[in-house]
Amino acid sequence: MLDDFALTPPADDDGVRAPTTRDAATAHRAKTIDIMRRRYGAGPEGATCGACVSLVRSGGGDGSWPKCTRFRISCSAATDWRLRWPACGKFTPREETASDGE
Repeated sequence: MLDDFALTPPADDDGVRAPTTRDAATAHRAKTIDIMRRRYGAGPEGATCGACVSLVRSGGGDGSWPKCTRFRISCSAATDWRLRWPACGKFTPREETASDGE
C-alpha cells in the first residue's frame, strides 16, 4: 500500500517541491494549445482537438502521435497534441463517414 509520502514529491531544502510529470504536462500545454487559443481565439463550446480535421497521426513503427497541422509538426514530443484539449478558433469538425456511425 502506498503512503502519503509516496504520493507527494519530496521538497528541496528550501521547501519547494520537485516538479512532477503533471507539472511538465501543464507546461507543455501552455506552449501549445494555449498559444493557438491566444492566436485564433477559443473554439466552439465543448469542442476538443480530437474532433478537428487538423489533428493527424504522425510517426510509425512502434507508434504514432497526434499532431496539429495548424501548429507545426516535428519528430519531437514538443509538438505532440492531446485529443482532450479544448479546441481553438480554427476548429473544423471532422465529417462522419458511414463507418464512423456504426
